[in-house]
Amino acid sequence: MMHAYDLDPPQAAMVAISVWAILASRRLQRVWVSALAGALCGLALLTKETSVVFLAGLLLVVLVRGGWRSWPGLVAFIFTLENVAGPWYMFHVTQILSSFTSLGGVAPNPIQAPPRFSAANIGWYFWNLLNEQTLSVFGALFFIGAVLALWQCVRHRVSSENVYPELLGGAVVSYLGMTYLTHKDPRYTLPALVYVAVLGTSWIVSIHRLLIRRTIQGAVLVLAALYLAGMSFGIGGAVRIALPGSHSTIIYPRQLTLYETSAGYAVGR
Repeated sequence: MMHAYDLDPPQAAMVAISVWAILASRRLQRVWVSALAGALCGLALLTKETSVVFLAGLLLVVLVRGGWRSWPGLVAFIFTLENVAGPWYMFHVTQILSSFTSLGGVAPNPIQAPPRFSAANIGWYFWNLLNEQTLSVFGALFFIGAVLALWQCVRHRVSSENVYPELLGGAVVSYLGMTYLTHKDPRYTLPALVYVAVLGTSWIVSIHRLLIRRTIQGAVLVLAALYLAGMSFGIGGAVRIALPGSHSTIIYPRQLTLYETSAGYAVGR
């Protein structure tokens, strides 16, 4: 299992700090921060090739929202990115292309490699989020935050300080990109949790009524502590709500997991 622990959690960490640096660059207006963001993105790409999937949407929105005009920062970002990750990728370009095109032969079965445009494939990481990575309550907080963020972008003027479009773009491209790759695994979308965490909690701090805000914040902290104890020490048993058509596989499709024990760690099986 060392390939799981040595690759995917470090990749998630590198993607998260890369997202922070990109946002801190203020759409590449801060040149030195943009150079740092390029270096961190390069390190994320060196950690695992799929990092490009989790950073592409965010970077695209950054460029569309004005980053393309900040050419000094853009040049600094590309320069450091190319120097950190470029040599390795140029040397292994053939292997990289073949791995992306042939991925799916690793586990040619209907559970982890369903047909690409089937409902099972499209919803694979949706159920993975609710039953393996965040569990259903925290997953619901993310969906609420994503809807509110989208509503703000559509119905209200989005200021230059608002980064909801970047976060939404990163989340959507992450999901679509990993869904397109044929082979599925619960740990493969760990880097996307940076978007889940931010969108799932940012709306809570904007609640004006202090009592409601503090109540939700306290509930999140208590639930996080319970999940940590359950995952770490295997306390109790799994609690799931079965929906019509549910069945028990690696991601428990059509079920909603409210509590899980150590078996719920997002690791390859």
